[in-house]
Amino acid sequence: TAVDEIVAVDPTTVAFRLNKTSPDFLYSLSDNRTLIIKDGTEDPTADFNGTGAFKVVEYRQEDRATFEANPNYWLAGAPGVANLEFIFFSDEDARVNALRDESVEILPRMANETFLALQSEGSYKTYDIATNGYDAARLRFDRGVGTDPRVWQAFKLATDRAEIFDKVTLGFGAEGKDTPIGPLYGMYFDPDLSVPARDPQAARDLLTAAGYADGLDLPFYFPTAPNRQQLAEILRSQWQDAGIRVELNPREEAVYYADGPDSWLEADLGITPWGSRPTPQFYLDVALKTGAVWNEAKFSDVELDALIDLAGSSLDQEERIEAYRRIQAVLIERGPLIIPYFFASLTATSESVEGVTPHPFPGRMDLRFATVG
Repeated sequence: TAVDEIVAVDPTTVAFRLNKTSPDFLYSLSDNRTLIIKDGTEDPTADFNGTGAFKVVEYRQEDRATFEANPNYWLAGAPGVANLEFIFFSDEDARVNALRDESVEILPRMANETFLALQSEGSYKTYDIATNGYDAARLRFDRGVGTDPRVWQAFKLATDRAEIFDKVTLGFGAEGKDTPIGPLYGMYFDPDLSVPARDPQAARDLLTAAGYADGLDLPFYFPTAPNRQQLAEILRSQWQDAGIRVELNPREEAVYYADGPDSWLEADLGITPWGSRPTPQFYLDVALKTGAVWNEAKFSDVELDALIDLAGSSLDQEERIEAYRRIQAVLIERGPLIIPYFFASLTATSESVEGVTPHPFPGRMDLRFATVG
């Protein structure tokens, strides 16, 4: 951690003493996992407490969480409702039907086709929010066929990102370039960079040079979240033209993100959705730096590591811009990810709902001022 000491200066002021420069530190304080809880709390997951607009009444992991308004909430005019309930559904159809039969008033996070269908019905308020969330396909670099970098280059050359963007996102969001630094990051994003054009024959030639003249056969794992099956099917079709044959293995999200040989951190070949974050440094620190906790591909690159450290510590804005743009070039050239798009955050609500503020990360939607007419 970058924090050495936290001191309460007075009743309304807190001072943080850092042990290193941290240009994105204020964003860290806004993260939903940064909590203000009662002094002496040993396990906040067992004894819920905090400063939020709602208080937990009941949490049932299998199907729902219920809340009541916090009468001592610090912000005037909030919360706007006395009670709030989150219902957990096992499939997309059940979620959508619950909105249609008025069992729920707010539906966040859905397939693009579902969003278009709800828009066309004309009975709901719909919100399309730009995000930096993305779906990444990756191959492990530390074992099997992935130890030869030519193999992953073949995967990349066999991929048509524009086709995927058109067919999966239906125009929502933005096309990706195999880097988690997307257009939402403004000056850090380099719009002039491009990925190599799809070339299945060049991909076959790379596989032959790597010793796989007959192509590859691999299991391909991904979570059953909206649109991920479609993404996997398109990738399978595109890769097949280069002699890369994959067997689709969908997994429930609870299974995919748990421990196991076919989980997101263990599978040799997989797709992982990443939610939107306020700064690009998060992805680099936890997913792309050598030895990072969520480095699924087990990728390591000396130049990339140095650039990540520089971007995450420099207080010189121009230096950070240059570092982030060079990072994008490195990832396009030899990085471990195929990122065909940045998806939009799609939300639909009943016409009677007011005061909802959708968020690029659906789980962080602001419901403090929500009301139901």
